[in-house]
Amino acid sequence: MAPSLPIVLIGPMAAGKTTLARALSVRLGLPYAPLDWVAFSPMVLDGFDVRVYEEAETWADKHALRLPHLLPAVRAVLRDFGEYILDFGAGHAHFDEEVEREELAALLAPLPNVIRVLPAADPDAAVRICVQRDQERWRRAGYDWDASRAEWHDRYVRSACFRQVAKRTVITGSRSVVDCVEEIVAGLHDA
Repeated sequence: MAPSLPIVLIGPMAAGKTTLARALSVRLGLPYAPLDWVAFSPMVLDGFDVRVYEEAETWADKHALRLPHLLPAVRAVLRDFGEYILDFGAGHAHFDEEVEREELAALLAPLPNVIRVLPAADPDAAVRICVQRDQERWRRAGYDWDASRAEWHDRYVRSACFRQVAKRTVITGSRSVVDCVEEIVAGLHDA
């Protein structure tokens, strides 16, 4: 049987969601969509001001500008990309406010394949790994790392919202991508 779609990967920044989503897409022969890309148009249609966003100085400031538009974008993506493997950006599945958390939970409740990805089971270790990966990713891209991201790594790793909406968690650790994908596939619920 085919897996119930969409398959949603959530978790902190630099946890490995994109890498796993791409590999899972190949493994299952299903299309993949990163929310950081496909949610942009719905955010703009919802009133997101790109010019103001680009002028914001820190990542945290930019995130604050995106926040009011994230849930409408999630709704649109779930509607338009329901047959995909979805790689949720960390901000698309973490909300501090109870009302927003409950709305996200309601949107994801009917989906049996919502998987939280963490690089380590220990939260402190997971934060260290995510920060290190994120810093390296920024260096490779030729940018100075924005230190305002460090607090968000900690918030995302410890996110009660992620725990609330995820149906299960995959700890990647030092395992290969193939091994992690096979664990995901083995636990998928069928349509």
